[in-house]
Amino acid sequence: MQAGRGQVENCPLNKAASNLCFRGGNSHAPVMVIGDVPGRDEDIAGQVFAGQNAALLEKLLGAIGLGLDGVSQFNFIPWRPPGNRAVTEAEIQLCQPFLRRAIELCGPRLILCLGLHPAQRLSGRSEGLMALRGKWFDLAIGDKKIPVMP
Repeated sequence: MQAGRGQVENCPLNKAASNLCFRGGNSHAPVMVIGDVPGRDEDIAGQVFAGQNAALLEKLLGAIGLGLDGVSQFNFIPWRPPGNRAVTEAEIQLCQPFLRRAIELCGPRLILCLGLHPAQRLSGRSEGLMALRGKWFDLAIGDKKIPVMP
């Protein structure tokens, strides 16, 4: 079952967060960067990456000749949980179809996962982030396989 608009509007995270932090950058870029869950700076700014996180990502992307506007940016969970608590499995299940659809629509050539939730869910693995980090996995979206690196 796919989540519909009413389900998103009824998501408890939607009611508690200041802003939706789902998409940024160039949605047609060949590289997609997927963050985990918005932090305080992202929630205030309504951006996928903000503050120190944006500065660090921009520095890392700059090292390979890219900038924040040269990649598509998404969050696995688009709202900051109240009190910065961990997201629940139900919240993950509700949000995951929207990210998968975004990947399908944007059609990136590769995906970089910056966080545990996207790393585990897109790789299909259950190891921790440090064990997954730096390894390539294939994500099947429709008839395409997209390389993913946590």
